[in-house]
Amino acid sequence: LRVTGVQTCALPIYRTFPAATTANPDATITAGVAQSFTIQAKDQFNNLKKIATEEAVVTLTGKTSNALIPATVVNNGDSTYSVSYTATVADVYEMSITLEGLCVTACVEPIKDFPMDITVKPAKMHAASTTASGAALADSISGEQSTFLISAMDVFGNSKTIGGDNFHVQLTGPSSMSALVTDLS
Repeated sequence: LRVTGVQTCALPIYRTFPAATTANPDATITAGVAQSFTIQAKDQFNNLKKIATEEAVVTLTGKTSNALIPATVVNNGDSTYSVSYTATVADVYEMSITLEGLCVTACVEPIKDFPMDITVKPAKMHAASTTASGAALADSISGEQSTFLISAMDVFGNSKTIGGDNFHVQLTGPSSMSALVTDLS
């Protein structure tokens, strides 16, 4: 068969095909909880690869904080890569997974369904990281209502965005009394 005037590119069957390669990270996670998932390399016919020789690169970039989360990627020597990371800053992150080394010249190709968003929610409330603010903390008048704000934080300094944490406020001085606590979320 002779074809003229047409450029062709042969894709060897052993080539990993990024558009068929898959990964399964959780889309919503909690700050400080170690995460792991697997990347499965496939060829252009959607067959599982016997071995993947390309370098898989995983990046997570905070959309608000611009925080970068380092991810560890291990080629398992078969057709899979193991990925692990731990996020501590609450934000929505763009996760990108690319395969490098697929071309003669430098190239990077994203895998199927990536980039995707990963939402990192604050961890549970941490009393020692929680703060209180407002003038009533320093100056209140006996018999008059005073208010101040309690800002619930997790151990990483992330503001809690959902209420429900229990707070008990005890006022002390010449006499003691309990205060009414209202959840504002």
